[in-house]
Amino acid sequence: MPTNVPQKPYWWWYCTASSKHAIQPPYAYGIVTQVVNSDALYYCYTAIEKEVNSFGFKKSFSFQAMTYAQHKKNNELVFRFLNFFKPSQITEIGTGTGITTAYLSAYCSTIPVYKISVDKSLFPTIISPIYCTDIKTWQQYPPSSFLWINTDNTLSTEQLLHLLQKMPDHSCIMVDAIYTNATNSTLWSVLKESPLVNCSMSFYHTGIAIFKTGLQKQHYEVRF
Repeated sequence: MPTNVPQKPYWWWYCTASSKHAIQPPYAYGIVTQVVNSDALYYCYTAIEKEVNSFGFKKSFSFQAMTYAQHKKNNELVFRFLNFFKPSQITEIGTGTGITTAYLSAYCSTIPVYKISVDKSLFPTIISPIYCTDIKTWQQYPPSSFLWINTDNTLSTEQLLHLLQKMPDHSCIMVDAIYTNATNSTLWSVLKESPLVNCSMSFYHTGIAIFKTGLQKQHYEVRF
């Protein structure tokens, strides 16, 4: 199956997704109102956008399922979730264009970002120390509390299931292109069904699986 075939049309998903008013549990409602729907402008947005314009990265999105504007919106959401979870270690699985890496590294200059990828980031604005490694070596490190899974990842279902066992409390896994990439759509389904995931949210172009004790397991399709 081609990896860029949409598994759900956006218009259909949007009509069936929930607004913030339909989400009742306090924890989930707080995430939607304080993180997802936040219009806060962070210091890194402008700096990264300048780099994108300088290096012509927008041209690479003309043939993809997602426009650059959507990609930028998703990356800013990733950064807001970083500020919400305040991870002590960040991992990116896959390379992509390197733009998301810039957002991940912009969170804190003292927080390491591990990249499970053959290639180093293509994007020049990197603030945190970046450690490129492979999946076997990375599994020997202390578990990351924030994981970002790119579309070009090589993560198998078995590796993901093993990884779930190590996720600490108040941590998360974010997955790119959960309905437009066949590989990531499969990984996303595994995350949603896992009993270890307490809360999951889909924003169509990306999704988040949250590990937090005390929450009743629930999945939300959130308009974004």
